[in-house]
Amino acid sequence: MPRSARRPWPGVAAALLAAGIAAASAGCGDPLAEVRSLQAKGRFEDSLEPLRKLLATDPDSPEVHFRYGVALAQTGRPGLALWSLRKASEAEGWRVPAGLELAAGAIRSANWASAVAAADRVLEADADNVQALLLRAEARIGEKADPLLALADYDRARALEPENLAIRFARTSALILADRIDEAGAEIDALEEAGRKASLDAATLSQFCASRATFASERGELAAAESLFEGCLESYPAQAVVIEQATEFFDARGAPERSESILRKALEQQPQALGLRSQLAARLRARRDLAGAEAVLRAGLELEDRVLRSGAWAALTEHFAGLDEMEQAADAYEQAMQLAKDPPALAVLTFADMLVRAGRHERALEVAEDLESDTYRGLIEARVELERGHPERALARFDEVLPSWPDNAGARYYAARAAEQVGDFDRAILEYRQSIRSGANQTEAGLRLANLLLARGAVDDAMIAAGHHARAHPLDPEGMRMQMRLVARAKRSDQMASLLQELSGTPLWSRAVAARADNLAARLGPKAAIHWIDSALAVDLASPRDAELLRSLVVNLAALKQLDRARERVSAALAAHPQTAAYHEIQGLLLEAEGAPPESALAAYTRAVELDPKQARALEALGRLAETRGEVDAALDWYGRAFAADPNRGSPIQRAAALAEASGRPQAAEGRWDALLREHPWDARAALALARLRHERGEAGARTLELARRALRFGGGAEAAALLAELGQPAGDGRPAAAPETPPEAPEPPPR
Repeated sequence: MPRSARRPWPGVAAALLAAGIAAASAGCGDPLAEVRSLQAKGRFEDSLEPLRKLLATDPDSPEVHFRYGVALAQTGRPGLALWSLRKASEAEGWRVPAGLELAAGAIRSANWASAVAAADRVLEADADNVQALLLRAEARIGEKADPLLALADYDRARALEPENLAIRFARTSALILADRIDEAGAEIDALEEAGRKASLDAATLSQFCASRATFASERGELAAAESLFEGCLESYPAQAVVIEQATEFFDARGAPERSESILRKALEQQPQALGLRSQLAARLRARRDLAGAEAVLRAGLELEDRVLRSGAWAALTEHFAGLDEMEQAADAYEQAMQLAKDPPALAVLTFADMLVRAGRHERALEVAEDLESDTYRGLIEARVELERGHPERALARFDEVLPSWPDNAGARYYAARAAEQVGDFDRAILEYRQSIRSGANQTEAGLRLANLLLARGAVDDAMIAAGHHARAHPLDPEGMRMQMRLVARAKRSDQMASLLQELSGTPLWSRAVAARADNLAARLGPKAAIHWIDSALAVDLASPRDAELLRSLVVNLAALKQLDRARERVSAALAAHPQTAAYHEIQGLLLEAEGAPPESALAAYTRAVELDPKQARALEALGRLAETRGEVDAALDWYGRAFAADPNRGSPIQRAAALAEASGRPQAAEGRWDALLREHPWDARAALALARLRHERGEAGARTLELARRALRFGGGAEAAALLAELGQPAGDGRPAAAPETPPEAPEPPPR
């Protein structure tokens, strides 16, 4: 299963890990008092289950609706929170608190108009509510429609609380938006001076300092901004706002090593700061220094405070989970739980889910047995059935528990996965859509729904689903590639230009340029792709960050036999970063294009895998070379490892299935096609191949028929129709998807 798919239950792990697992569960007694206690401790996820029970017995209680809406909003489900908060806001005494939560939730969802409307209702009831004025001003800035209205709200709030420097500070955003740049700069300077005179705390002063530096950066005064940031780091080296804005500045200027040194210095001063520890580890992971990242996190295990040690184990859990090392992730999470006193049921549920993902199914079921809630137990039992290859049983168990937890994004997601496997794609679509509504950021439901809809020819609907995924996962390269593919399919150059503009300056930029180059190569040829890459700004082909773009360039240069230029680029990249696995894979690709001895390419690919055992392209290449040498078993093994490393790419397992068939191993071929369909259930070629293999061995039952119909539905064409006829079924039972069109497209601006 793809790493992005193999997630803990949505919201649970994030909430528990971030808190280092709460020290104790709330006491028993009055259920509403228990909820108040949980929420006072910030344990909003834990409060959801008792709130659901309270809603079932007292569906008109404004406080229950209010607290349920707050819990949903705080656990990343602002859309679901709206109904309960609106219900609470209708009751006497709850209009203001519920309205404030509605406005804040709308802002978190970037729904500026709804935020303004909610704040308006609060101000109708309480004209001097400063929080409502500030929320409305923030929403108006987000709208970017009329900054003068935002300024009016800030000025009203300032008149009500003239000593509140935070209001003056927030007001500078409106000044900048109103193009009153000099006034904003003068205000920031005045605020910093006023803060010093008032002996404000370091956190507030550091915010003023960092803002002054950021303001200089936004005005293009980069040298001044750098000097100001260095001054802030000297005065406030461990303040979060300074660290965040300074690292963002240095990253944007192409100096990530300076950002790393900032984090290291801050961590030396605050070894208990688990957030800093995780940030530094994330940077080390990004440049594939996995041992260094693990060492940084393990140093946190030496902290004396028990809760902090629990949090350090939780951070290590996230590290291993991000690498898809689920055995180690589960072990680390168990250590975190052992440091907690009476961990909440949701922590136990998360642990059981990790065990499922690690393949330790029996242990997961044992842990689930200790859960009092049948809903929780049922979720784990359904997950185990799905992992064991019993999607029908999984769906049946999901059907038993979903009524008790209908807004569980993860349960809906896995129900959709099970529905796909049994061929019930209508239900899969419904479940994916519900998963998105329940929490688009908690699974890859949007991406999988986009793939499914695209395979059915519903391009516009697929674009909507892909947009949900992109907004919820703005740094996911697979989501970006899907958007690029859909916009290209829609033949709208204006949409492509807009999408590229959105991606410009983001960490996905070079990958977006590569994706666009690959699309242009397929449509217009390698010259168009090379021209596109050559005109791109803000990319560095000798930087590991842009390795994917270098690969695209080399592929297209090789297609035109411009091998000298390709060799020059690859040599420069390897000389600068000899420990980058992707560069060795590209070198192997180039060596093959040059017609070098097979041993040379083999050495390059082998080195890539030594540096990164999950370098999927190198693993696939090693499989190809083994297949060429006639080493069938070795080739199948390499292909299997490649698919496991990156299940988003189906080519390795397709090669494995075809090789197994060609070498007279139909059973092995069936296993490979089946594995591909679990991840890519819309793959017509895989469905057709598996259906035919089953038919040839005399298995013409419901499963074979479903596969043949699936193949026809997703574009299997005449071959799928012929197989259906052999099975005694008319082709009209399937609904073939429209074939992709690839006409020439209009010119578009060069990448930036």
